[in-house]
Amino acid sequence: MAKIGFIGMGNMGYAMLKGALREFDVQDIVFYDVNVDRMKQVSNETKVDYLDSNVHVVRSVKYLILAVKPQFYNDVLKDIADEIEKENVVISIAPGITIKQLKDRIGFDARIVRAMPNTPALVGEELLIILQNLIWRKNILLKRYLRQLVR
Repeated sequence: MAKIGFIGMGNMGYAMLKGALREFDVQDIVFYDVNVDRMKQVSNETKVDYLDSNVHVVRSVKYLILAVKPQFYNDVLKDIADEIEKENVVISIAPGITIKQLKDRIGFDARIVRAMPNTPALVGEELLIILQNLIWRKNILLKRYLRQLVR
């Protein structure tokens, strides 16, 4: 089972995936994107496996990074909300979508972190602002991953 899963592999999702690869092995990460050609390209470049659906990503990981544009969140959350479990940690990078909105759409008090990477992330020089539920401050793996993103 992978540890980290990405839904969405646009510029920011790809930059975050590359940051995760500095800390984790390729077998610890999976991803999905609606663009099959993009999935093949990213997998060829990074050796990270892609899965065939959003649902399969959620079922395969503990840490889920939603790296889709805000206008696609409703569709993505409709697909995955029933698959998210209390053990999952959902990391959102969408501006304008609050933790409360995500919890409402997921349907329970899910573990949610908002991460707001900026454009220098595209070249590995990012500053990452993290807003999280206070309850997750002791989550070592999440902290390690998020620290790696700001190197």
